[in-house]
Amino acid sequence: MFWVNSYNQTYKITKDINGTWSDLQDWAYSDYISEGTATNKLKIICENAKITAYVNDGYLTTVADYSLLKGWAGPFVGKLKDPNFDASALFDNATIYVPD
Repeated sequence: MFWVNSYNQTYKITKDINGTWSDLQDWAYSDYISEGTATNKLKIICENAKITAYVNDGYLTTVADYSLLKGWAGPFVGKLKDPNFDASALFDNATIYVPD
């Protein structure tokens, strides 16, 4: 899962295997992430075990994980555990490509 927090300009990549979550990339800061309610363009490329993340056309990171050679893809929004935090998102022009 590719997480982006626009309020502190951070991101991370996690995985969930049978309900057990672990980090592939811990929270990291990036100037590429637009702050607050500004628009952010997200891009993830998954090739075999390699996962590469971009925000607003800026390269963030590449991680490899051989336990995730198949799975689900799609956008979502989530609310963190802070009761004062409200989450909302608008997804526009979402495209998922499957290689031939």
